[in-house]
Amino acid sequence: MRRIDRYFLAEMLVPALMGVMLLLILLVGNVLYGLLMLLYSGAPVHDVFSVLWYRTPGVLMEALPGALLLGTALALSRLERDRELQALRMAGVRLVRLVLPYLSVAAVGVVVLFGLQEKIIPRASHAAERLTRKLMWGTPTAVVPQDVVFRVDNDFVYVHAVDPRTKTLMGVVVCQPRYSGYPTWLVIPRAENHNGVWALLPDPITGVKPRVYTFTDKGELAPYMEGEQGVLNLRQDMLDYLTDQPSTAAEMTLAELYHLARDVRGAGNNIGNNVNNPLALNANDLNFYVQRRFAAPLAALVAVLIAIPLSIRFGRNGGYVGLLLSVIVAFFFVVSQQWAQVLALTNHLQPIVAAWAPDALFGLLGVVLLMREE
Repeated sequence: MRRIDRYFLAEMLVPALMGVMLLLILLVGNVLYGLLMLLYSGAPVHDVFSVLWYRTPGVLMEALPGALLLGTALALSRLERDRELQALRMAGVRLVRLVLPYLSVAAVGVVVLFGLQEKIIPRASHAAERLTRKLMWGTPTAVVPQDVVFRVDNDFVYVHAVDPRTKTLMGVVVCQPRYSGYPTWLVIPRAENHNGVWALLPDPITGVKPRVYTFTDKGELAPYMEGEQGVLNLRQDMLDYLTDQPSTAAEMTLAELYHLARDVRGAGNNIGNNVNNPLALNANDLNFYVQRRFAAPLAALVAVLIAIPLSIRFGRNGGYVGLLLSVIVAFFFVVSQQWAQVLALTNHLQPIVAAWAPDALFGLLGVVLLMREE
């Protein structure tokens, strides 16, 4: 590595590390805010912070591109403000060669993010979801409202009656919504809390047992599952069913998503009982998540491509205008990703277009601006 490369990387290192720490604190703090209700409900502090720890890899996935943008923008703004970039360019060094260390770091960031979302995030996300659901369902009945619909993580729950004295819930209905298609419904006549574990029981009068209802892609009611069919044990196994089944795409690896999308597509896009589809997503939705697994890590490279030309152009005048503009453009980049996801999951945009369009458009914008500076 040449001395000039080491010099440029040294300028970037400290701001990037500070950016990672700052963004991690902000994003982890946002996750912690959502977990405070668990602490209020009497959940063990150790378990709550375990959930926070499991959420950290996913937060790092969001924080790393922002940190690279911050480090690149601050470094180049300083170098341009002090005329060091100008002196090197007047000496005959091309701008693309000067920013090559930052592009190389961004490329390494892409590899790191891809490995993170394949090797760490699926297991960590599943552990977080499972522990969160167990804590939610193990919440003391005294804090469970009755005869109202309330939210438990991503689910909506209705409890007809609560008896704090016997720690019993009567008439529990759980709705698990999906991004597309029909939700899964769980109807539990009676639930008793024994040391934080819910025993799911039949109705004492009618004998109706807990049931899980699913729907096909055409809206047809699939056969419900209950204990007599040997699917669920109803006392402990249903709680395991609620916690062990992946509920988000983040809990599955790329290979698992790909094979699930292939199976659903082979079953005629049926999300009912024809295939084992724990996410209850159709083939188009699953294809989008498969494509996003390839496109999402490129956010690190796009962030650097955005920061380089804007920091150089506006760094000449001093201040942090280039940094501010880079953050604004990066904000619209993130918004475009979320917008494209909504369009894909509502079948208004093809999965491959929705997955790749934000990276392609903003990456091309960064390249064009960089060529103009050159």
